[in-house]
Amino acid sequence: MTAATPMGLPELLAASRAFACRDAIVATLARLLPAVEVKSLPGRISIDDLDNKDMFRPPSIGVAAVRIRPADGRMSGLRDVPVEIVAYVVTEDGPYGEGGRLVYRDELGLALCDGLLALTELPEVARWGLTDIGMPEGAEARSLISVSTEERATAYHSVTWWQMLYGQGVPFMDMDSPVPAGATARAILPGDPDWTPPPVPTP
Repeated sequence: MTAATPMGLPELLAASRAFACRDAIVATLARLLPAVEVKSLPGRISIDDLDNKDMFRPPSIGVAAVRIRPADGRMSGLRDVPVEIVAYVVTEDGPYGEGGRLVYRDELGLALCDGLLALTELPEVARWGLTDIGMPEGAEARSLISVSTEERATAYHSVTWWQMLYGQGVPFMDMDSPVPAGATARAILPGDPDWTPPPVPTP
């Protein structure tokens, strides 16, 4: 096990990729859904936030990275980090259908949720232009309000999923020494020339 070494804020920022993942999702959705306002959010929000027309202009999708689980460490010092993403979908009644047909907010909300789920299933889309990232897992959509809140005249849904960021962090050449400046970072795996098997425990 390596000893922890002090890290400044620039090093911490360079070692984490959750923020970049969120912004890559926003950029991809904005490109693929040009009729919808897509924006990044700093975290989970309340129903009152969703109802704030200064924050959202329906139809709108707000994307946040809301949870990071403990990572699976590697012998190289790199970490595989699971991140939970939530996309808030805000809709209202409007002439969105073919020929300007009136579409009610819940119909549009469900259609956008279905479309987002479909995008998370496409390998050419759901890595959001990033490398070292897994496919979304456990994706689901749900309504955020009950029928009793109908007077808001706006519908709210969310689409959530987990996504793995592979090889995150600061790598090591061995268990004690950091990679020298200019060296290429990579994981050391069984079968590599630099691989050293762990010692066999003494009975």
